[in-house]
Amino acid sequence: MTALAAWSRDKHMLIVLDCCEHVADMAAALAEAMLRSAPRVCILATSREPLRTEGEWLLRLPSLSVPSGPAPLSAAEALGYAAVQLFSERAAAAIDGFVLDDAHVPELLAICRGLDGMPLALELAAVQVDVLGIQGLAQGLTHRFDLLTRGRRTALPRQQTLRATMDWSYDLLPEVEKVVLRRLAVFRGGFTMEAAGSVVGDEHIRSFEVIEIIANLSQKSLVATDISGDITYHYLLDTTRAYALEKLSESGEATAIGRRHADYYGNLLTVVAQNEMAANEFADCTREIDNIRAALTWAFSPGGDTSAAVRLAAASTPVWLELSLLRMMINSVLNG
Repeated sequence: MTALAAWSRDKHMLIVLDCCEHVADMAAALAEAMLRSAPRVCILATSREPLRTEGEWLLRLPSLSVPSGPAPLSAAEALGYAAVQLFSERAAAAIDGFVLDDAHVPELLAICRGLDGMPLALELAAVQVDVLGIQGLAQGLTHRFDLLTRGRRTALPRQQTLRATMDWSYDLLPEVEKVVLRRLAVFRGGFTMEAAGSVVGDEHIRSFEVIEIIANLSQKSLVATDISGDITYHYLLDTTRAYALEKLSESGEATAIGRRHADYYGNLLTVVAQNEMAANEFADCTREIDNIRAALTWAFSPGGDTSAAVRLAAASTPVWLELSLLRMMINSVLNG
């Protein structure tokens, strides 16, 4: 490090530290030493988390763009979005004569959304079109980690399958962050810090520690944050949640965390029912619907809790009626 800093002292250079999350401490020390000794040097570091060094400027790369609205699109319109364009280019490279047509746009958009616009996931999916077709691929994403396994032979091992990519990020986490991440998978859609503290925290991980850990996971691009409304919500991308659910199941904690999740939303609904003002406010907030439905589904499932199920169904009925979504609640019960 000392020799490199001395050699570059008077040079104009760009040094690239690529994929350095697994050596973040050493990369941070190197960056600071270089910038102190060689003021004309610029350093570009790519990492899943910031190096947290003096003078660091962060540029977060978002997922590739995917249309979010329900309006139907033609193939030409869909190809105006980066995720669709990348998928189509990789499919055409793997399949002679592949051309996206209007009929397959809805399924392809479902694939792009289900894979969160992640470039590597889209590339791994595109090469499966010759075997499954676009419709079969869209249906198979429920088993994405078993399906997306045909990466380039020359790629790094962690980039050859979707599971290997997620394993790489997960294995780098401290144990307490692994625990919190897999427990967060119980949430469907967004969750507040209050909800996370109640459901994820326990006698070993206190609520205020959950807040810090979620902030760390957000820095590592494993938890996303929505600050567009009055209340800040956090959420897991679909692929991250699917992976974390597997880890939650393997941990043996799924039943206990499912019960905490159901209890939290049962208590929330009970408070709402007892407070007319809160009920009016809550009826306007559809952000909690996915979690209420998930709690109902778990409670009525074979491994759920009958008493919690009855309590949830009774407490949530006014909300479903207010939002004209009673059929959704019935489907949640039947699907449990």
